[in-house]
Amino acid sequence: GLVTRALIAINVGVFIVTAASGANVFTGASGKSTIYSRFALIPIDVAHGQWYRLITAAFLHYGILHIGFNMYALWIVGPQLEAALGRLRYVTLYVLAGIGGGLLSVAIGPTFEEAAGASGAIFGLFAALYVVARHLNLSTGPIATTIVVNLIITFSIPNIDWRGHVGGLVVGAAIAAVY
Repeated sequence: GLVTRALIAINVGVFIVTAASGANVFTGASGKSTIYSRFALIPIDVAHGQWYRLITAAFLHYGILHIGFNMYALWIVGPQLEAALGRLRYVTLYVLAGIGGGLLSVAIGPTFEEAAGASGAIFGLFAALYVVARHLNLSTGPIATTIVVNLIITFSIPNIDWRGHVGGLVVGAAIAAVY
């Protein structure tokens, strides 16, 4: 998948820039970097007109494990969906699922809490893969298990923005159903 590789390259490139600007590679702690404060999802800032954060936050990650898990998931499910949906519909799904996750975080999340990551978009891809597999009468067990396990992780580990994951999941399913 050309688009999948491009999305991974963009995410990794932004991670490298963030690390080079002073963010901690392992934890994402800001250090000398102002990138998180300028581009991460902060609901109060979005409410005051900084809508770009709904997109930029989806390309920021807090450390190597964060980006590693997200890019691994993208590498695994992305090419399948890209082949099934086509490049334009696939990238549209990815972006809108990421925005959907951000919107739920803004709507019901803590006003000043900072969030970032491609997880909302990834959860949207998980949901879309489930919908597409179901539509094609393929086995949905593996992707359903992946969704359940990832939701358990989401609600079990502190400081994960569950709203971004759930919002991406719902938007991804809805868009795939429309497709």
